[in-house]
Amino acid sequence: MFHELGAGFTGSVDAVVSAQSIEGFWGRELSYAYLRNVEFMPEPFYERAVGSECGDTGAAAGAVALVRAIDGLYAHPGARARDSALVYGVSDHGAVGGCVLVPA
Repeated sequence: MFHELGAGFTGSVDAVVSAQSIEGFWGRELSYAYLRNVEFMPEPFYERAVGSECGDTGAAAGAVALVRAIDGLYAHPGARARDSALVYGVSDHGAVGGCVLVPA
């Protein structure tokens, strides 16, 4: 999925926002995806995981990740605005989804 998203985006994203839980399996999966798509990933690597920030959000994880990514595109006191964000999630049954956000 990251390869397809990266093919339609010039350069690298500024942040990765994951709708995944904080289980070790998902961390390894992200590490492998990073290594296969290093030219598309942020450097230095910046990742936000909904599971570590909000706990188990269940079916709402994708929507929460999307809102977190949109919020990151705008400047807040003490934080810089990101120019782009990769948002992704994978269900327990294997359904995969993702998108790249840029400010309008």
